[in-house]
Amino acid sequence: MDFSKLKNKPFMLIKMIYQPAPDQNTSKKNWGKTAKWQIKEQVFFVDRLNNNHLVENTIVIDLLSAVVLKNRLENLSNGEVYAHFVNKYKKDVLKAIDVWRKKRGFDLLTRQPNVESAVSNAMKNFSVNEKGMIVLDKSAKTDPPKN
Repeated sequence: MDFSKLKNKPFMLIKMIYQPAPDQNTSKKNWGKTAKWQIKEQVFFVDRLNNNHLVENTIVIDLLSAVVLKNRLENLSNGEVYAHFVNKYKKDVLKAIDVWRKKRGFDLLTRQPNVESAVSNAMKNFSVNEKGMIVLDKSAKTDPPKN
């Protein structure tokens, strides 16, 4: 994969860890077929992707382009995954973008045309509902670009 296009942008990495719930008896035969599971999420933000990031994480989101690069959740579309995790970790996403912009030399008070247009283009497929949640417009295309 060409990683040159996957640097100098903010990315959100989500690793989901599945564990038996605390009350599960794992010593019984076939316990896994009827077990209750708990899912832990580890969320990281980076400004450069490498192969390990793509292999180890369940979900990889390009925050600037609003594109889900990797989605191992079979029952959710990329748009649903993006909207869910951006809403769930909204404060962290905003902080990560702020840190990225400062690191790249963009002052938040100064309008930077190419960054501002990239952010507005990324968000054009989404809107904020009456509860303040970011939602995907149904007609939006959120699949990663083909190489």
